Amino acid sequence: MTSTAAGAGQQSAGGATREAAAAKQAGAEAEAERKGALDGGAPKMDARASASVPGGGSEAGSKGSEDQTPRADSPAGARAAATKKGAAAQEDAEPACPSGEDTLLQRSEALWAAFYTDELEGLVGKPFGGRTAKIMRSAKREHRTDMSARGWDKYGHHKRWEKVRATLKERNLDNVRRIHGDCYSLERFRKEFELPAQPCLIHGLADAWPARTEWGLKRLREDFGERKFKCGEDDEGYAIKVKLKHFLRYMNSDNEDGAKLDDSPLYIFDSHFDDDRISKQLLQEYRVPHLFQEDLFRHVGERRRPPYRWILIGSERSGSGVHDDPLGTSAWNTLVRGHKLWTLFPPDVPRSVVKGRSLVDWKNEDDEPVDWNEFILPRILEKGGPELRSKMIQFIQKPGETVFVPSDWWHAVLNLDTTVAVTQNFCSTGNFDRVWRQTRTGRRKMARTWRRTLQLERDDLAKRAYELDKMDNFDLDQEIEAADERRRRRKIAKKEAKKRKRQQQHKQHKLAKKSDPSDGNEADDDQDDNDGSAKDAKSTGSSSGSSDSESADGSGSGSESGSGDESDDNDDNKTKNNNNN
Repeated sequence: MTSTAAGAGQQSAGGATREAAAAKQAGAEAEAERKGALDGGAPKMDARASASVPGGGSEAGSKGSEDQTPRADSPAGARAAATKKGAAAQEDAEPACPSGEDTLLQRSEALWAAFYTDELEGLVGKPFGGRTAKIMRSAKREHRTDMSARGWDKYGHHKRWEKVRATLKERNLDNVRRIHGDCYSLERFRKEFELPAQPCLIHGLADAWPARTEWGLKRLREDFGERKFKCGEDDEGYAIKVKLKHFLRYMNSDNEDGAKLDDSPLYIFDSHFDDDRISKQLLQEYRVPHLFQEDLFRHVGERRRPPYRWILIGSERSGSGVHDDPLGTSAWNTLVRGHKLWTLFPPDVPRSVVKGRSLVDWKNEDDEPVDWNEFILPRILEKGGPELRSKMIQFIQKPGETVFVPSDWWHAVLNLDTTVAVTQNFCSTGNFDRVWRQTRTGRRKMARTWRRTLQLERDDLAKRAYELDKMDNFDLDQEIEAADERRRRRKIAKKEAKKRKRQQQHKQHKLAKKSDPSDGNEADDDQDDNDGSAKDAKSTGSSSGSSDSESADGSGSGSESGSGDESDDNDDNKTKNNNNN
C-alpha cells in the first residue's frame, strides 16, 4: 500500500516536472522566435517550407520560377498580375499572420507562463511589524476614516476567499473577443474596435518588454524599495504614499494588520512613478503598443495634461470599483504578473444601475470590489434581466495580455492573486469627439490651450473642435469667462462671510468683557490702601491678560483668514486633481 502510494506520488511528481519542462521549452521556443523577429529576421523555415515559398529557394530555383512565369500579355499573365496586385494591397492593409492567429495566441501564453511565478514567499526580508505595521495602520486610517485600522477584516472575506475565487471563475462569462497584436495594423484595429467602441483582449503587445522579466516583486523591492508609491486617498482627495518595501511586507503578512487578512487590501495605483530619476527607469522597461501610440493630449504639455499613466501593484481581493475613465479617454491595461477579473458594461447602462448601491446590505457588506463581484453584481443582473446580462462583458486577464477599454465604458477590476500591471489613458483621432466634449466642460482652460496647440500641430482636429462647438451651441471662451466670474463671486462671498464672523466674534468678546464682574473691583480700591494696591495690581494683570487674549484671538482670526485663502487655493487644486482622476 505504501509503495503504491509512493509510486503514485513519484508518477504525479514526474508528470508535474514534465509539464513544467514542456512549458519552459515552449516559452524558450517562443522567446527565440521573438528575438529573431526583434533582430529584423524572418522566422526560420526548413527546406520544404523554403522550397514552397516563391523566391525562397536556391538561385536555380528562383531562375526556374522566373522561366515559368507567364507572359504579361497572356490571359494567365493578366490573372497573375491581378493576384499579385491584390496580395500587395492586402499586405499594405494589415499585417500578415503567417502562423495563424490561434497559433500566435498559444505561443504568447506559453512565453509568459514560463516566466510567471508567485514571488511573495520569502520576499519580505524583515518581518511585518514594528515601524512597518505602524505605517500601514496609519495609511489605512487615512484611507478609510469610517472604520478602525484593525477592522479591515470584519467581514471575514479571507476565510472563504478560495471558495469565492472558485465561484467567480465559474460565473465568468469569458465573452470578450481575443486577438493577437501582430495581426492588426492601427487602421484595422481602429475600424474593428476603437471606432465602434468594442472592448477586446490583445495578446503579443508586451512580449518584447523588459518588464516581462524585470518586474518581479523581488527586483522591484531591491531597486525601488525606498521610493514612495500612492496606495490610496484621504477624505480630502490627497494621495496616501508609503515606501514600496513597507507595502510589499504588508502584502505578504497574515497578521491582524496584513493584506492577507484584509477584506479589501490597499492597492498601489501610482501616476507619478516617473517623477524622479530612479523610478523613471520603469518607463524604459515598457513601451506603448503600436495600436495606442497616438496621444493627442501630449499637445497640451506634460505639466498641464491630466494624469494618464499608472503602475499598479496589488494583492488578492484588491482592485477598483465600477467607474469610467476621465474626460472620455480610452485606456489600455497590460498585466505583467497575476490574474484580474474584469467586468464591463457599455455607456448606455445608467450609473445607478452598474453601481448598485441601492442593492447593498450595508449592515453585512461593503461596496468594495470583492463585495461588488460576490454579492452586488448578481443582484444587479437579476434585477436587470437577460437584456442587461447580454450587454455585460466579463473575462479573466492573464499575464502578458492587454485589455482595451473604449471611451465611457463602465469597468470594475478584481485582483484574483498578486498582480503587477501598467495602464495608460489616451485620446486619439478615434475618440476625439467624446474627449473634446468632456474636456471643454471638465477642464475649460486646458481645452482652450489644447485647441490653440492643435491649430499648429493638427489643424484638422482644431477645425473639428470648432465644428462640435457650433453643433452643440457651445462657446468655450464665454464659458471660461462665466466660470471665472462665478469663481470670483464665490471668493468674495467667502471673504465677506469671514469678515462678518470676525466682527460678530469681536462684539461678543466686548459684551463678555463688560459683563465681567472683576472690572468692578477696580472702583473699590479706596477702602484699603494695601488691599487696593494689591487689587489694582491684580486688576491690571487681569486687564493685560484680557488684552493679550484679545490680541491672540485677533491674530488667530487673521491666521484663519490666511488659511482660508490658502484653503480656497487648495480647493481649486483639489477640484483640478479630482477632474484629473
